[in-house]
Amino acid sequence: MTVSNGSATSRTGWTVFVRRLPVRYSGGCLFLAGFPDPRESGPAGSSDDIWPDDEEPGSTNVLRAAFFDIGNLLGTADKVTGLGAFEQNKLAVFTSDKCFIYNMDASVDLWQIDDRSSVNVGCVSHNSICQADGDLLFCSRTGVHAVRRSRENGIMVSQVTMSERIRTLYREYLNKVPNPQDINAVWDADNMRYHIYFPQTDDIAHRLSLSFGPEGEPQWSTGNFLNSRCADFLAGSLVIGTPGGTFDVRKPEETVGLTPTCTFATPLLWQGSLSEPKQAHSLILQASGSGRVVVDAYDQQKNKLHALTFDIKDDDNDGRTPVKSLYEQYELQFPVRYIGLQLRFTITSDEGGLLRVVGFAVTTRQS
Repeated sequence: MTVSNGSATSRTGWTVFVRRLPVRYSGGCLFLAGFPDPRESGPAGSSDDIWPDDEEPGSTNVLRAAFFDIGNLLGTADKVTGLGAFEQNKLAVFTSDKCFIYNMDASVDLWQIDDRSSVNVGCVSHNSICQADGDLLFCSRTGVHAVRRSRENGIMVSQVTMSERIRTLYREYLNKVPNPQDINAVWDADNMRYHIYFPQTDDIAHRLSLSFGPEGEPQWSTGNFLNSRCADFLAGSLVIGTPGGTFDVRKPEETVGLTPTCTFATPLLWQGSLSEPKQAHSLILQASGSGRVVVDAYDQQKNKLHALTFDIKDDDNDGRTPVKSLYEQYELQFPVRYIGLQLRFTITSDEGGLLRVVGFAVTTRQS
């Protein structure tokens, strides 16, 4: 949000809606920060969009609009960088270095910091703050974190680091963004994924996606499809913004729309020794659905060794819903010799269908 005082100067600020304040606040309250002072935050009034400057001087109405100054909690050069709604009735005020959790009440006289919270990581972009079930996800200078209530005692609130395994990659993407406040993120509630978009130029952007494994462990993937710059989850659909316009992301069970070609590459596969050559015998692919998978093989010096094409046909269904993918194996001869191996997959599904690759294996000959 950008506001102006009518002069040539304007300031960009941030807003968040806290939904379940106690009675008399119909639905909740809109909180704002970043203007007119980057060290202040506060809500508009409970009705008729009353702002703090509109209140009568000396008003004692507990529902009045008001500012609360957190300047005495900040360092000399620190400032508010974003706002987020946490749990049912808590406001998270993010700065460059910390996060303060406030317990909200219908009465402005009862707002107070939650003394059972300790979040010692700041936020780089308000647009990266997303509610994800009971967590509040956000991006910092060092990685991706979640504000979370302790699952052991249910009392303390602190930050949990999600991106330890990709710390170097995260910092690489962050350093390529001219203004970190341009980083955007969205929580895909249907697929339980947190997508982060890093716009580098007007035409180039990268994406990091966070999902969770069976034990709740964070799992990461990357991509630059359509150079998506931002996204939002609207009415059950994930809508992405790109240099070429906005698009709805198609769900696997849908048959209307275009099915794009998917490409991905493995890291270098050493299969044991880093110096001894290996002789491959065959490549096994586990897949289901209907379409084609082209596999290009390269050695450790990026020389192309071989190319294979798998035609995937599932006769047990109409090609729209893959079944028994763990049991459908395709094996082709793979007569290549290498020290290190990289495989690049190009996946094209038949029109209106879905093709899913579950895994692959390279069998080798014993020397």
